[in-house]
Amino acid sequence: MGVDHVLLVENVAHISVDTKRLRIRRAEYADSFFDPRDVSAIILDHDDITISHSALRRIAQAGATLVVTDERHIPCAQILGDNLNSNTASRTRLQISRENDSLSGDLWRSIVETRLKTEAVNLRRLNFSGALHLERLCAQVTPGDRTNVEATAARYYWSRLFSDFKRTKRGADDPINSRLNYGYAVLRAMVAKELIASGLHPGIGIKHSNATNTLNLADDLMEPFRFVVEFHVVELDLEVAFKGRAKIDVLEFLERSVVSRGENYRLLPAIRELIASYIRVLEGSSQGLSLPSGWGRDEFD
Repeated sequence: MGVDHVLLVENVAHISVDTKRLRIRRAEYADSFFDPRDVSAIILDHDDITISHSALRRIAQAGATLVVTDERHIPCAQILGDNLNSNTASRTRLQISRENDSLSGDLWRSIVETRLKTEAVNLRRLNFSGALHLERLCAQVTPGDRTNVEATAARYYWSRLFSDFKRTKRGADDPINSRLNYGYAVLRAMVAKELIASGLHPGIGIKHSNATNTLNLADDLMEPFRFVVEFHVVELDLEVAFKGRAKIDVLEFLERSVVSRGENYRLLPAIRELIASYIRVLEGSSQGLSLPSGWGRDEFD
C-alpha cells in the first residue's frame, strides 16, 4: 500500500469504478477519483451512500478497510478484505497452540504496563497531575493483570484528563465520548486490517477472549496506542457539533508519531511493527513486544 490515507465520505454519494480507479460522484461537486491502493480505510458516514459491487471488490482486493457508521455517526462495522497472507494457516495454528500458556499472561502484563506509562506520558505532557501515581501502579501489574490494575488506573486517569467526565463506551453522544469512540473505532479497524495482512487471526486474542468477538486480538493490540487518540481529543475544540470538519479533525490522530524501542514511527508503521514483534514472539525468535513508550520526537517541536 502506497500512501495509507483515511477517506471520509459524509455526503449523498455513489462510489463506483472508473478505469481501475474508484470514483465518488456527489451532486454539486466534481467527481473525485482515487486509487484504492493508496487508502488504508474508507469511512461511509451517510445514510444515502451507495456503492457498486465492482467498487467493493476493488476495495477488498486493494486491502483497504471499509468502515460503516451508525445513526450516531460512530463506526459500527468493518468490512475487511480476505487477502490472506501465505503464512495465515501456520500462524493461526501457532496462535491456537500458545493461547493458554504463560506467554499470554506475560504479554498482557507488558501491554497493561505500557498503557499506564503512556497515560502518565499524556498527563505529564499536558501539565496535569497524577503521572507519578500511574507510573507507580505499573509495579503492581501481575501476569495477566489478575488484580485488574488497569481498571483502577483508568478511573484515576480519566478523572485527571477531563473534568466531570464519565467514560461511556457505547451509545454516547456527549462531545468527549463521541470523539473518543470514533477515534477508537477507526484505530481498531486499522489494527484488524494489519493483523489479517500479516497472516494472524484477529479473533484469537491475548487477553480478550469473547467467543462472539471476531476482533479479540485487535482489541488487545490497539491498547498501547489509545493514548494517541486521547491526547488528540483533549486538543480538539469540543464546543463545535460533531460532524463535518469536526470528524475529520478526529482522524488527524492517524498522522501522529510515537517512539518504540528508541525508533521514531508514524502511527500506522508503529502498529505494523508491534504486530511483527508479536509474530516473532509467537515463533520464539523474540522475548518481547515492540511497544510505544511515548510521543515521537517531532510531535512537539
